[in-house]
Formats: sequence, C-alpha cells, structure tokens
Amino acid sequence: GTENGFFVYLPTNGYLMDRAFIDEMGKAGVAAVNLAVDTIAPKKGLPKALLNIEPQFRYLVEKQKKYGYLLFFNINICRNNIKDVKLLTEIAHQNNIGTDYHLNEPPQDFVDVEHYKHKDDGLFIIPDKYEEVDELLDWLIERQKRGWPMVNSIEHLMTFKSRMRGTIEPWDCRAGINGALIRPDGSLSPCFDLICYDHDWGTIWQPRFDREKLSEVKRQCMPYCSSTCFHTMAYYYRLRSVPQWVRKHIRVG
Repeated sequence: GTENGFFVYLPTNGYLMDRAFIDEMGKAGVAAVNLAVDTIAPKKGLPKALLNIEPQFRYLVEKQKKYGYLLFFNINICRNNIKDVKLLTEIAHQNNIGTDYHLNEPPQDFVDVEHYKHKDDGLFIIPDKYEEVDELLDWLIERQKRGWPMVNSIEHLMTFKSRMRGTIEPWDCRAGINGALIRPDGSLSPCFDLICYDHDWGTIWQPRFDREKLSEVKRQCMPYCSSTCFHTMAYYYRLRSVPQWVRKHIRVG
C-alpha cells in the first residue's frame, strides 16, 4: 500500500504489538497508529486499558520520530470512564500525541440487532451523567483552544452534548460518498452503524452507493448519529477547515 501512495492507517488496541511488530510496522511505512484506549485500568465492559499495554505504548512513543508515523489515543466516552477520559487526554498531551473521541451511542433502532448478545449491557450516556459529560466536553474544548492536538473539531465536540440528549441537527455525512466499510465477506456498508442494515450496497470494485438510497437512509440515522469518522471527514472537506487540519498535524510533528 505505501509503495502505491496509500495513507496506511492502523487501528489497534495494542495488545499484540510487541517491539518486533512495531519495528516492522514502522519500516513498512504505516502512516498513523490509532491506539484504542478507554481507561487507565481495566473496568467491566472496558478492557482497552492503558496499563495493559504500557510497554507497547512507551515503545510506540519512543519510535515515533524514527519511523515518522502519527500516534494518537482513540477514546470512547462512556458512562463509566468519564474521569479516565480526562486522564488519558493529559497523558497524551504529556507525550506529544493526539487524541480523538467517540460518544458511546445506542445502536440505530431500524437495523437488525437481534443477534446482539449483550444488548442490555450498553455503556452509552444516561441522563444522570449529562452534567458530568458536559463538564468533560467543555474541558476538552478549552484544551483544544490551547493547542492540544485533537482529531475532533470543536463543532463536533459540541454536537456530543445534543446527541446524548436525543437528536441532532442534519450534517454533511460523507458515508458512502468519500468513505465506506468493507465487511468480512467483501460486501460494503456506508458506515459502522449500517453494517447490519438490510440493503445491497455492492462489493469491492462493484459499489452500489445510490445517492437517493443513501439520502433516504440518512434521513433516519443522521439525527441519532455523531460519528467521529464521518463528522471529521465532513468538517475537513470544507476548504476553510484545511489550514486547521494542517496545523493539527504540525503540532504532533
């Protein structure tokens, strides 16, 4: 991929990344490592803990300049890790790496989730946590204004406040237009939320992302979705936002 000009991006929880793997990854030209961590120590339902991958994290930070990859924490804001999110953000800042944030949301109600085995174990935000999450989001926004590198725009972090309380305003979702998901069988989905939606979107090399069908589906899902991936894509597809994206990359070298 790198030999053909691809921006190779590795999402991982870090568990299997030993030193040899990290060195080979770096030599292969991986451009970015998305390190998924949600807590400092493991919690029920949140096994992606920094303490479980401390050696891997330290080595990734150590070798970042040698191999030139971007490194950032991918953090999912849940009802039971709000304090951890702040601590992880501070650790990222101390190590001069970026962060990005997701809001834990319930699944869309019009997709097939009958096969889900843990439907009642969701960790999405509930009303008695709204105020605490509001304070966290205000804290994150203030840090971003100070120059702490975060993938999310301030606009997106503000959207989280509305989303956890219900619906949000329509936004320029790029799913199925500038991005898509490849399922294990090679079939396509516009995004993660629609992975179980019953529609044939085509396969690799033969996509069927009909704009009218996409618009129809998005009228149902967009009010209940604050996808970090596609909201970020939409934000930085605006020409006026490009300089901000460049500045964020400069801050992390």
